[in-house]
Amino acid sequence: MKTASPGQNSARSEADASLKKRLELLTAHVRAHASRLQRMFERSLRRLPLTPPVRKAVASLTPGALPPQLAPRWSFDAYREQVAYHGRRLAKLDTPAAGIARAIDEYLRLLRAALPAREQASGRELHLAAELWRLWIALSLNRAFHEVAEAEARTYHRLFEAELESRTLDELLARMLEALAEYAQAERAAVFWLDRNAQSWKVLHALPEGAAGTVPAAAGSVPRFRRACCQRPGRPGPPLAILPQWHRPGYTFWSVPLFAEDRFSGVMQFAFPKAYPWLPRERRLLEAAAEHCSLAAEKARLTQRLAEKEDQVRRLAERLVEVEERERKRISSELHDEAGQALMCIRLELELLEQKLPPEAAHLAPALASARRLTEHTITEIRRILSSLSPAALSQLGLPAAIRQLAARTQQLTGIRIRLKIGPLPELPAPVQTAIYRLVQESLHNATRHSSASTVNLSLKAADGQIRLYVEDNGVGFDVPAAFAKPNAFGLTGMKERAALLGGDFQVRSQPGKGTRIEVRLPDPTRRM
Repeated sequence: MKTASPGQNSARSEADASLKKRLELLTAHVRAHASRLQRMFERSLRRLPLTPPVRKAVASLTPGALPPQLAPRWSFDAYREQVAYHGRRLAKLDTPAAGIARAIDEYLRLLRAALPAREQASGRELHLAAELWRLWIALSLNRAFHEVAEAEARTYHRLFEAELESRTLDELLARMLEALAEYAQAERAAVFWLDRNAQSWKVLHALPEGAAGTVPAAAGSVPRFRRACCQRPGRPGPPLAILPQWHRPGYTFWSVPLFAEDRFSGVMQFAFPKAYPWLPRERRLLEAAAEHCSLAAEKARLTQRLAEKEDQVRRLAERLVEVEERERKRISSELHDEAGQALMCIRLELELLEQKLPPEAAHLAPALASARRLTEHTITEIRRILSSLSPAALSQLGLPAAIRQLAARTQQLTGIRIRLKIGPLPELPAPVQTAIYRLVQESLHNATRHSSASTVNLSLKAADGQIRLYVEDNGVGFDVPAAFAKPNAFGLTGMKERAALLGGDFQVRSQPGKGTRIEVRLPDPTRRM
């Protein structure tokens, strides 16, 4: 909102002073006729199509309508405050502007009749004051209507803000209830949820007390809460307030129902320490807010339930990864202890047979040599498989050394040139190191097996709270959506799932004939607060 300049403030003060002077002159002249004028005006209002509350508020806009205790010492400030108050009431009563204009014109007609003729010097001044009063009333009412609309817009904004920013259902309801209580100017407010058996109310949030457990639902009382209602002091019937501590004499209670999927599910209540009946516009806003609150609460509840399910799936997936790594280590250990040792013994036995082979069996030497070489090749393959299943370098030397060893072995076996760029890394937890190693391993496996590449560039670094892995080759490339759509695309899908388990992002960029680039961004666990 723009701030008025000193010149504007000065002009406004002068205008207020002039208006005040003229209205005081007008009021002083008609004071002797104020009661009669007011009675005539109220009779005229009955002939207009206005409801009794609207007639009462319009009648309070006239200069002679100040309370008796203030009338003898009429002041412009008190009158201005009264006009603003009743202007806001007219706005909340949904009063048509045309109806108010007709009523003001009628009072102005009666007022002019009580003034001296325009031809008299005093009459000219008083008629001018009457016209100024009419203009001032119109501006004051316009300002009052704008204030009501602005308060409603501010409340709706706070409701939408609460829906967007709240992370839990409790926070959402607390913020929404606070916004509505401030709009209604309620002393107390609470939101209740009815249990499925309609036996008790759960207090989801209450102001100013906060949450307060459950309250038994009185027998046969639930149906009355299915519609919006207002209970003023002294009205017959059981108290409308659900919380027993709200049962106090002289209090007014507002109650607005909450529905979830067309099923009555709860209620919002507001308490005021005086007679304070709600007005149509207030009721409409609260009912609309209650509907929005119900939908937002249902959405938050479903989102919370979905998040819980996703968390269960994530924990299950993490457990499966742990089991997979444990199984890899078990298989690696058994291969090393059983098959590996047995093959080593076979190789030694074959060497001894070759050395002790008698001359008459010399024709068996080539076969023995071939068997020995096949055994040695099998031992080499088992060692490669053991390294792939459970790389010792990862636990013994750390992630960078294990990746360098993997790259060197891959380059030696395939002839593909692998260029490494590994920056300084923080001390990462073992599960994160294992996940990154598996991502690198699968990336190199895909590049060597499917891409027909001659060069692979691999970069691993920590930057901006992330661990970033890039693997790029100059191979034949492929159609990424088609690759993911294949039922046996376990490699790419597995890599994406590994990254997701660590809260990271996995991207593949490739086109046929243009190589492939894999990007993985994982949150740095050492930087989490």
